[in-house]
Amino acid sequence: MNDKCQLQHGDPGHAARGLLLNCGCGLAHLERIHRRGWMKLLPWLRFYRCSRCGRAQLASKRAVSFAITAHRSAGGEGDQVPAP
Repeated sequence: MNDKCQLQHGDPGHAARGLLLNCGCGLAHLERIHRRGWMKLLPWLRFYRCSRCGRAQLASKRAVSFAITAHRSAGGEGDQVPAP
């Protein structure tokens, strides 16, 4: 079963663990999205969606900001990455 199906069928623990695993695209491609209520229990993390693969994930605001700055400094790949 996929994460969307797990959410519909009542295993929020499995889906929440999936949000803590980052995709392989890198933190520089994350765009900030609105957090769900329970996520405010983890104030050091923000909710992001990867602009490449579309995966929703929780990540440190500081780590994402650092990755975006490094990506821009290195010239990036010509893609626009909004600041979180």
